[in-house]
Amino acid sequence: MAHVREQMVTTSGFLRSVKKLGVKMLEGVCEIVDNSLDAGASEIKIHIESKSDGSLRIIFKDNGIGIPFIHVNETGIHQGIPYVLTYGGRIRHKHKSFTLKEVGKFGWGLSQTASCLSSRTEVYSKNENDKRWRYSYYDFKELVKDPDILLPEEVEADPPYFELPETGTIVVLESVDNSEYKKPSAIHSLLVKNLGKIYRHFLTHGREIIVSSRENDRPKETIVAISDPIMQIEESKEVQLAGKSILEHEDIIEFNKNHPLGPIYEDEGYAILVAKFVRLDSESIRKSLNLPLSGASQKITKELKSKFGISAENAGFSLIRNGREIGSGQTLGLFTRSNPHNYIRIELFFSDKLDDLFKIRTNKSRYDVTEKLSEILEKRYSSIISSLVTKIANIMKSLSLKKNENEIPIAEIIVAKAAPNMLKKQISIDERKALEEEIRKEVQDKIDKIKHDSQERISQVSSELAEAEVQGNNQLISKYKDEIQIINEKIDYSINRIDERFSINSLIRKEFGKIGTGELFSVQSRGDQAWIKINTGTEFYANVYSRIEKNPELLTLLDLMIFSMGYAEHMQDTSASKKSQWEDVRREVSALASQMVSSMAVNSLTVNLEGGEN
Repeated sequence: MAHVREQMVTTSGFLRSVKKLGVKMLEGVCEIVDNSLDAGASEIKIHIESKSDGSLRIIFKDNGIGIPFIHVNETGIHQGIPYVLTYGGRIRHKHKSFTLKEVGKFGWGLSQTASCLSSRTEVYSKNENDKRWRYSYYDFKELVKDPDILLPEEVEADPPYFELPETGTIVVLESVDNSEYKKPSAIHSLLVKNLGKIYRHFLTHGREIIVSSRENDRPKETIVAISDPIMQIEESKEVQLAGKSILEHEDIIEFNKNHPLGPIYEDEGYAILVAKFVRLDSESIRKSLNLPLSGASQKITKELKSKFGISAENAGFSLIRNGREIGSGQTLGLFTRSNPHNYIRIELFFSDKLDDLFKIRTNKSRYDVTEKLSEILEKRYSSIISSLVTKIANIMKSLSLKKNENEIPIAEIIVAKAAPNMLKKQISIDERKALEEEIRKEVQDKIDKIKHDSQERISQVSSELAEAEVQGNNQLISKYKDEIQIINEKIDYSINRIDERFSINSLIRKEFGKIGTGELFSVQSRGDQAWIKINTGTEFYANVYSRIEKNPELLTLLDLMIFSMGYAEHMQDTSASKKSQWEDVRREVSALASQMVSSMAVNSLTVNLEGGEN
C-alpha cells in the first residue's frame, strides 16, 4: 500500500518564521501533554536535561495507545508519525477521555512546539498492532535545505530509554534552543507549579504527570500534585490545607434554538456553558497559615499568594475547555479588580463546540471572548459578582473583629522585658502558687480546646484512611496520612504558641470580649498581674482598634497606652471607693472615645491605618 511523503510546511520561509511565533515553554509542553491525554495515557513523564552544546533536551513519555502506523483520509494514505509532525496533521483517537472530548483540535500542537522550541524533534511510537517501536523526526537544518520540505519516512527503531511502556509515544525535543528558560531546574519548577493546576480535572480522574530533571549531575523527580485555585477538589493541596471554598452560585447557559447565539450542537444535544461561582473562605485560609484574621502586611500578602494564589492577578475566571484549563485570573471585562475580588473564583466549563465564541487559536492557551458572548456574560454574571463582592467585604469587616487567640501580643513581650523596672504588687508565696495554678489551668483549657476542635476531623480522616487501607488504595492512603500529619502539625504549632506566650513572664495580659458596661476595657487583678479585656462591642473597637491592629506598630502603641491605664488601676488599693473612682475614669475615657469616633467619620478617612488592605 503506497503512502505519500509528508510535507511539513509549504515553504522554507514559513518554517523559518515559525521560530518567531513566540511559543512559551509552558504552552509548548501543554500541547504535547494534551496529545498524550487524548491518546488515553494514564501516566505522562517529562524529563529535562542539559546538553554539552548548551541547549536542552526534553523527553515526553506516555503510555497511551500510540500513533497508528497508517492514517487514511481524503488526501491519501499517510504514515502516522510523519503525518502528525506536519502542520495540521491531526489523527483523531477512538479512545475517549473522562471529558468525552479530545483536548486537541487543530493538529498544530506537536508541529508548532517541535519547530518553535527545538531545532530537532524525534518521535517514537508503538500501538497494539506494532511488534517494534517506530521512529521519525523533524530537523530544521535538513528541511530548509530540502526544496520540497519533506519529513523522513518512518523506520523501526527502539528508543534509547529504559522502562518502556507496552504502547505509547515518546517525543524528544532534542535541541531546545529557543526557550525563555535556560536551566533544567527552572523548567522543572515551572511545570511542577503549573501542570497540577492546568490539568487538575484530569489528575483527579486517575491521570499522573511526573517531572524529572538533571542539572550538574543532580537528579530530581516530582509527582505533580493537584492544585485547585477554586478549592473544590478534595484531593488538591489547597483543600487539604484549608478546606473547601463555598460554592455560592451555579449558572448554565444552553445554546439551543431559542438562544441568540444558538443553536450550537454537541454530539448529543445542545452545547452548554457552565459557570461555578465560589467564595474562598478567608478565615479558614488565614487560620491554616497561622496568620491574623485580617490585615495585609507584606508578609501576609506574600503568604496568601504563595500558598493559595490570593492576589489581584489570580482573581476571577478560570476557563476550562474540554477539561483542561486554558486561562485563569481573567476579568473578561466584567469587573475591576479590588481586594474583595481576590476571594472570588469562577470556573467556566465549555467544550470545543464553543471555540468560535471564545476565539480559540491554534495555541489553545490564547483566546478572546467575542463581543456578543461578552454581552451575554455581562448580563448574566455582573449582578452575581457584585453581590459576592458585597458579601466578601462584609465578611472581611467582621473578621477584623475576631481575634486569633494564640497570637502573642507584642505589647506583652515589651512589658515582660520592662518588668524588672516596674512597680509590682506584693503577694505572698501562697498567693503566687495560687496564681501559677490558675494560669496553668487556663493554659490547659486553651490547649484542650485546640485538641477538641481538631479531634473530630482527625477521627473522620482516620476512618477514611482505614477504608482506603482495606481497599488497598495507595494514593488515598498517602493522602489521608498526609492530612492527619498536617492537622497534628497545626495542633503542635498552636500549642507551642500558647506555651511560648505564657512562658513569657508579663505583668499584663491582653484578652478580648464583650463587656456589658460599654467601657473600652476592663481590668482583672490576678496576683501581681493585670489581665485587661479589650471590649469588642464598642464603636471605638470597631472603627479604630480593629483597623489599627492591622498595623503592628500602631497596635503596639495603642496597647501600651491601654496597658498603662489598666496597670495603674491594678496597682491601686482595692477599697470600694478607689475601685469606684477607677470605674468612673474608665467610663469617662470610654465616653470621650465614643464621641471622638462619632465625629471622625472613620469610614471616609483617606489615611490607611490598616497597613495595606482596604
